[in-house]
Amino acid sequence: MNGIHHAHEQHPFFVQAMHDHEKLHHEVEAIHQLLEHKVAGEINCEAVTTVTQLIDTLREELRLHFEREELGGYLEEALTRVPALAPQAAQLQKQHAEFLRLAEQMTADVNCGDQPAGIWTRLKGDYARFAKKLLAHEAAENQLLERAFNEDLGL
Repeated sequence: MNGIHHAHEQHPFFVQAMHDHEKLHHEVEAIHQLLEHKVAGEINCEAVTTVTQLIDTLREELRLHFEREELGGYLEEALTRVPALAPQAAQLQKQHAEFLRLAEQMTADVNCGDQPAGIWTRLKGDYARFAKKLLAHEAAENQLLERAFNEDLGL
């Protein structure tokens, strides 16, 4: 026998889901850190434009991520394996549209004008609430996938 044989290989859907969730977590946290650590003197229209573009990019990545989960992806595969998880999966899927709406709402009609500090403060609060809910959502999805694929993530 050549090399090391793993007694238990992780399912490819599970591995991809965990990778996607980790990537999203890093992106969400990077925007959060940017919003939290800018000092008053650095907050200008350029900074507001940058952060709104990052949130818009995250929204598009979330849209694609949610599509992958819903359309023949992780959640469908999880339900094939453990149909009893259907109510929990349905509840999580319903939240997807709300996250996309909230992300769009944060950046809609942001016109810097002469109030960049006020806009920054609003974005900072709105984003903190959004990020907390999104990360809780992703953690719930991880738990569902862990149960479906019988993997122990050590979470």
